[in-house]
Amino acid sequence: MIERRLPMSDEVNEVEGAQSKRDRQRARKAAAQAAQVQAHKAEQKKTTLIVVAIIAVVAVLIVGAYAIMKKNNDPTLGFSQVTIEGEALPQPGQPDQNATADTLFANDTAVGKTVPTIKGKGFDGQEHTIGKGAGKPQAIAVVAHWCHYCQEEVKQAKTWTTDGTIPEGIELIALTTQNNPQRPNWSADKWFEKEQWPGLSIYDAPKEDGSSPGGDALGISSFPTWIFTDAEGKVVGRVSGAIGADAVKKFSEQTLAASK
Repeated sequence: MIERRLPMSDEVNEVEGAQSKRDRQRARKAAAQAAQVQAHKAEQKKTTLIVVAIIAVVAVLIVGAYAIMKKNNDPTLGFSQVTIEGEALPQPGQPDQNATADTLFANDTAVGKTVPTIKGKGFDGQEHTIGKGAGKPQAIAVVAHWCHYCQEEVKQAKTWTTDGTIPEGIELIALTTQNNPQRPNWSADKWFEKEQWPGLSIYDAPKEDGSSPGGDALGISSFPTWIFTDAEGKVVGRVSGAIGADAVKKFSEQTLAASK
């Protein structure tokens, strides 16, 4: 049998062709592997960015939640303490068991005294004044957010200002005092917003010892307490406890009469 051999040039070409094919295969395989590596890196980068974004969002939420929690547990609600000028009113004495709203109104030792000027910010963000510095007759409601009777009277105040029980000539203003995050109906700002309080307000931020400077300056011993003052800040009447629409109307009329 005669073996036929390819010419030398053909053998070389065949070898080179096979080598070239293997090179192309290796190149394609290397390119595919490189593409996989790049895709993997891109996916890792994308995952890292997502994780970082999630961590950032969680951090913001945690910081926000902490800030809200801190504010919700801060009895000052971020308000500065009120400023007070003048002598504090005396606390009312113990009433007689047969006392009426009228006798309480007339016999309080604070009647005729000048309410100290109390300045502080309200829930509208503005500074307001109670007492001598107000320069106008006032119906001052001293209330505590946890006081059930206060809650009832704050609820009624909107009606009293619309039906004339508290006439336009008298400025209705509340001093929210004895603020405590550990007691019911916290906080006073949310309470007033819910009830749509129709007057002005001053937030009586407590001191570190828990005392309330504004309430102390008005001689408050129970809640609610209403104080009616003439245009010079003199007490026309001061009544402790829920007094109702009829008494508010009567005291308002006496306040206007005293202011003429």
